[in-house]
Amino acid sequence: AEEGRLVPLAIVRLEELLLLLWETEPGSHPADRWPREQVRAVAAVHDTLTADLRRWYTIEQLARQHLINTSALKAVFKGVYGQPVAAYMREYRMHEAARQLRETDRTVAEIAAAVGDESPGPFPVFSGPGGGGFRSAYPFASQSTSAAPV
Repeated sequence: AEEGRLVPLAIVRLEELLLLLWETEPGSHPADRWPREQVRAVAAVHDTLTADLRRWYTIEQLARQHLINTSALKAVFKGVYGQPVAAYMREYRMHEAARQLRETDRTVAEIAAAVGDESPGPFPVFSGPGGGGFRSAYPFASQSTSAAPV
């Protein structure tokens, strides 16, 4: 019975997607504004940045490692991901730390170290808009007793 209701919903969603694709102008996606090599390089930079959050990189290191000009790296990264590299990574680290707070039993110090913050005292990654504050005030989605692998 429930399966019968899902099929029409899936068809409607597919029609919406096709309409959106039909109305989308070629070249309107942010990644279409730059050469494919630069977009690929920036995607590789993103993978490098997010692979190990304990590591910190400079724009110059990333540009050298991925063979892209520093100005192009900054412009293309902002165009594709919507924020400058530093702002994006600050938010990415904050979201990862929040996820770990919800889903693991790790201490704040352990989570801080895992996301590249060596001083969990004030835990700056949680300060600011949407930061969440102290772990004791953090709304847990699940109360598991075992820590999830990181």
